[in-house]
Amino acid sequence: NTTSSSSSSSSPLRPRTPKKESKFSTISDVACYSANRETSERCAVHLALNDGPETIDSVCFQQRIADLPLRFHVEVDLPQTVCIVLTPDTVIDCDATESVLSALVDRPSSSSSSSSSVVVLGMKLLRWIPEHAAQEICPYARGHFLRDEFMDFIQEGPVIALAVQRIDGFNHYRRLIGSDETKSKGRDEREPSLRDRFAVDGVRCALLASQDMKHTLRQLSCLFLDGDLNWPDGVHGKDSLLPPPSCDNVLDSLKDLSNVSSKILTLAIIKPEATMQLHKILKYMRKAELSVIGLKKLSMSQEQTHCIARHDGENHSNSMLLGQSCIALALERTNAVAVLLKLCGDEDPSLARRRDEFALRAMFGLSATANGLHASRSFLSAQEEIRSIFPELHVDHPSKNDEVCGAHRRRVVHKGDQRTLKEMLFLCFCEDVIADDDYIAILEDLVLEDFKVCNLRLTTLSTKQSIELAGALSHRGADESFRRGRCLLLALERDNALSRFQMAQNKKLGGQGRLADLVARHAKELVSSESHPKALTAISYCFDVLHDSSFEIRPA
Repeated sequence: NTTSSSSSSSSPLRPRTPKKESKFSTISDVACYSANRETSERCAVHLALNDGPETIDSVCFQQRIADLPLRFHVEVDLPQTVCIVLTPDTVIDCDATESVLSALVDRPSSSSSSSSSVVVLGMKLLRWIPEHAAQEICPYARGHFLRDEFMDFIQEGPVIALAVQRIDGFNHYRRLIGSDETKSKGRDEREPSLRDRFAVDGVRCALLASQDMKHTLRQLSCLFLDGDLNWPDGVHGKDSLLPPPSCDNVLDSLKDLSNVSSKILTLAIIKPEATMQLHKILKYMRKAELSVIGLKKLSMSQEQTHCIARHDGENHSNSMLLGQSCIALALERTNAVAVLLKLCGDEDPSLARRRDEFALRAMFGLSATANGLHASRSFLSAQEEIRSIFPELHVDHPSKNDEVCGAHRRRVVHKGDQRTLKEMLFLCFCEDVIADDDYIAILEDLVLEDFKVCNLRLTTLSTKQSIELAGALSHRGADESFRRGRCLLLALERDNALSRFQMAQNKKLGGQGRLADLVARHAKELVSSESHPKALTAISYCFDVLHDSSFEIRPA
């Protein structure tokens, strides 16, 4: 070690060969240098030298890849596992190995997003590698004039193989490592890649990285034993934003990704101070590609409030939601938990405005306690909160049965005895309106027309419920629209609600603008009550409570 590290400093662009007896121990030190203490200890174990290669023999390798999925794709906003191999020309150069490993496992600063952090699943040094492993690593197709030379070069070793996981890993390492084509570009146009700095030619190319997930699995299957790859502690713990691995064996877990949907659920709660901005919040969520799977307005019970407040950490703003009227949304997307947390911003609106003025809490939050929205802090907390608020969307036993519509006989009555101009209006957006996201624009126009949302639910109606609701509205043929898919049910209140809605949607009565066009476009998919008594009947059938309304629902 002393001999190699005290030698004269030379440019990392020119590989140099230290004394043969010291290079391997130097490599061990370099590898331990490249990460934190936990990872260093794990890497040091993998770098233990053996007389023979710690690779998989060809027979076992063929058995391993026999069950590989035909199609395998991991979204760019999910952690992608990449296999990287340092070629012998880099391994024998201590300075080059140190620089390359430091760049590959570089951790972001504390101000950077945690989504860009690198997880090292395993690292090992191989004195030489067998032919079938070299074929998986070789970037050249059969018949290429450099293939035979590269195969001989890589088999002689030594090489360092490492498996790393990172958000958008393939694109990141493709840019970081570079390619043969990038060397022809001017270096002034971009930052030099690792190959620009350390590669000698097409054979001595410094390092190689897998190009897709299937390529990664094939390389890991021939280079690493089952015990060589491990999930680091805390990466998939209770605070993880992603689902835990299916098993402890890393390779089997990565294979299972192809059989499991990459979309996950998370929960958002719009607090009372921001419920009037529902249409605006839905717009931003739609831009972030968050799909609304569940939607309801509710008064937070003690059990629901406790479930949410338990995951608050240092912030206790959600403990004040007991009895408050909130709007809960179950959202679906790849990496949904991290995307929603980024969209909401810092829990303190004043800090959120400094970091991102377009964060939802920056725009709709009032203070640290009334910050506008709650977002699940981890994958496990999202599952628990969704079970509490959306039991019909239970992640283990999903159910589409609506247990509210028609479950009990109810009636809607006015709270006071005095005469009033307040009226109720019932609206139902069917599947086509929801799929086109036109319901967000209609909600926005209704809010501009001073309609107040007293309750809303996104649900799926059974055949019996569809027929009974169509009968309550006296709307012939509406049950067919209800049965096509999801339905968004709304209870709205306004002075002279029915006449005002008819005027807004009918151009002959003076209705102008987007609302009239949208209603005309979805005439068969947007069902409304034709009178105040029918609206009360439909609302009593579909809802069990009204929030911030002049009316209330009582048992019949």
